[in-house]
Amino acid sequence: MSTRKISELALLGLIGTSLFGLTACSPDIPVESPVGESSSVASSALAGKVTSQEEGAMEGVVVSAQREGSPIIVSVVSNEQGEYRFPQDRLDAGSYAISIRAVGYDLASEGSVELATNAATLNLQLTTTRSLSAQLSNTEWMISAPGSFEEKQYFDDCTMCHTLQQPMTSRYGPDEMAKVVQRMGAHTLNSTPAFPHFKSFVAEMLSEPLTEEEIDKGRYFSGINLSGADTWQFPFQTLPRPSGKATQVIMTTYDLPRPNSAPHDALVGPDGNIWYNDFVSPYIGKLDPRTGEVTEYDLPVPKPGFATGSHGIDFSDDGLIYATGMHQSYVVEFNPNTEEMKTLQFPHWQVDNAGNDSRVTVLDPSAKSVNGQIWVNGYKGGELGVAYQVNPETNEWTEVTHPASAPLHNAYDVVADSQNNMYGFNMNREHVLENRCQNVRDQILSDTNTRRRWATR
Repeated sequence: MSTRKISELALLGLIGTSLFGLTACSPDIPVESPVGESSSVASSALAGKVTSQEEGAMEGVVVSAQREGSPIIVSVVSNEQGEYRFPQDRLDAGSYAISIRAVGYDLASEGSVELATNAATLNLQLTTTRSLSAQLSNTEWMISAPGSFEEKQYFDDCTMCHTLQQPMTSRYGPDEMAKVVQRMGAHTLNSTPAFPHFKSFVAEMLSEPLTEEEIDKGRYFSGINLSGADTWQFPFQTLPRPSGKATQVIMTTYDLPRPNSAPHDALVGPDGNIWYNDFVSPYIGKLDPRTGEVTEYDLPVPKPGFATGSHGIDFSDDGLIYATGMHQSYVVEFNPNTEEMKTLQFPHWQVDNAGNDSRVTVLDPSAKSVNGQIWVNGYKGGELGVAYQVNPETNEWTEVTHPASAPLHNAYDVVADSQNNMYGFNMNREHVLENRCQNVRDQILSDTNTRRRWATR
């Protein structure tokens, strides 16, 4: 097993290249007097006002500051008077690049500021963007595009792997787009444009004739993309910016050093570090939130040629870290003190067929000390999800079985209570599976066939 430890100095040249980073929010900011008053400026490292010719003072603009050579980006939001401020304890002295997020606007000129020991003031002038389409979120594309509710549901599959910029800016007609849709279905759900993982039976999938749904998706997407015109034939709708209490927040984002990182879960460890897994690549990582320093640990790849990446990561109550290996079909046990790693291979790890590959997705080891067991969700190739109780010492996986009268189950999340009883949540139907000492009962919440994924601890 190899590790990579990256200091702030080693991050130079890599900052801004990651597709994803980690973000922490501090929702409670005391309401200060207006920026124009000396008391507010004195308590700030950087303050100013955001305005535009179109709106005057602008509320709800996200203002971000990143010090040169640092992976840490601190963001605040302008208030009703257009004022923003960074508290003194959030920005150290140094040269900072300033950026904004307000759909429909860009900075009129490049933002930068030099901070010393005294408070600094930087007013920001925004101008109407020339490329609104590039700023739209997935939600804004969905509400802007014409079509029925059923047609817009097709977007859901797209956003599993990439934003809606790809289909909306494409120029494929209905026949070409239908073939693209078919190929997209051959990718695993933890694919991205940078890591286009395929399922193991991709050749068989692409040799099949197009389905009616694939043809209909091709028709719909080609009717709203750029295949028939140089610009979109519908007006763009944008979401309102934050206002009121929603502007009273500080967001801290950490750029990760490996390009195209895709953290799926993040949790605070007993040592105060942030531990995360990568959804598309075989790594888990540790981030020091004070410095942004990152250490990454390689996960095993026992199934070369299959998709890599981790879906779930969590601490057990004895301080160990457990992470799933998705299509590599395992759980790893990692000791953060000794950095020793052990692999718990899914017993059905080689059961792959035209339905799907075997995979291990979510887990909960939080009550392991009760009986030495952890809860894990796994899939045999082509079958629905099943919850397992796993003994990390022996790598024994005990499948949770259901009464014959129980509804069809497709296990997704597994949640342990303090006594290590498991509550399982179904992928396609709203009901809770409660397992107490292998005594299973179902609690039906709804007969609707919605695709809801939720759980509470």
